[in-house]
Amino acid sequence: MLNAWEDAWRPMVEAAGRDFGDGEVQAAPDAVERGAIRRFVEPLELACPLHVDVAAAAAQGHPDVVAPVSSIASFTIAPMWSPGDPPLFTSADRDAQPARTPLGPRRTGLEPPTTDFFATEMGAEFLGPVHAGRRLHRAGHRLVACVPKETRVGRGAFVTWESETRDETGAVVARHRSTGYSYVRRGCEQPPRPATEAPPLVMPTEPAPVDWSRQRSWDEVAVGDELGPVAFPLPVYRLVMAAAATRDFNAIHHNAEWARATGAPDMYANVVFLQAMWERCVREWIGMGGTIRSIEGFRMASFNTVGDTVVVRGTVAERWVQEGERWVAIVMRSENRHGVSVGPGTVKVTLP
Repeated sequence: MLNAWEDAWRPMVEAAGRDFGDGEVQAAPDAVERGAIRRFVEPLELACPLHVDVAAAAAQGHPDVVAPVSSIASFTIAPMWSPGDPPLFTSADRDAQPARTPLGPRRTGLEPPTTDFFATEMGAEFLGPVHAGRRLHRAGHRLVACVPKETRVGRGAFVTWESETRDETGAVVARHRSTGYSYVRRGCEQPPRPATEAPPLVMPTEPAPVDWSRQRSWDEVAVGDELGPVAFPLPVYRLVMAAAATRDFNAIHHNAEWARATGAPDMYANVVFLQAMWERCVREWIGMGGTIRSIEGFRMASFNTVGDTVVVRGTVAERWVQEGERWVAIVMRSENRHGVSVGPGTVKVTLP
């Protein structure tokens, strides 16, 4: 027998499989531009010339610099405010939130009221490069699943959605699947529990600079080959840069008091930034001539909070030839001082 709070989610559970996009194709507010790509790679310290050097991209057959695959969804986010809209900020209170945001969970009218939300899982299939100057569109909003669950932060549901990203010609360049946890926070009137103490993470040694003139070939890859480690220390400054670069201005990512009030131990890195960490690790390994084809199983296991260092590692799990293309599957994970914080998941790539 379901509890009352679980039963309140029944309409959403039963709606799984329905597309709430109503056939709408939503154009991105702006074309992808070089400056936005530069700002995206800055907090990642992703030095791949494909993303910042027009000549290097042209040498690989691209008409302009290429957007990192983990940035594609951020270019389709609707603006927070546009001319003609009512005011967005109506209170001078220190922690006042904007009157509306495109970054929260999709509301259908079927779900019960909730107080908080955070992303927990992302997956994507990448079907073509996105170059500077392209205008992206988002289509579809299919509810994949709704799973009510009580966690240590409250009672709510893990809700999974699927959508497509298209270019201005209508060609699909990516398919995205994302899961978020919408919940009513537990005991918000109580002081937050202190973060569990854990031994410090052993930092990897400083890696050698990447030689982007060298291209890894499929023939030289073997199952068991290791990627990384790549370390990402998380001071406040970097979290703020990442929030701006990904346009994820949710206060849980830059306001410690607000994050703690939601049940988190502190402000923490957002899911797009964390996924982009995997991309940097993979890109440095596959070189400019490799192609990232999909990211699967990217699942949050714990918060990556300010003061943590996230270390990304990968291991080649499989290699095969399919329809003339040379594929490699890499098992990826992120670790912090508490253990594995993201994954393990799989990134599939093709190599020359």
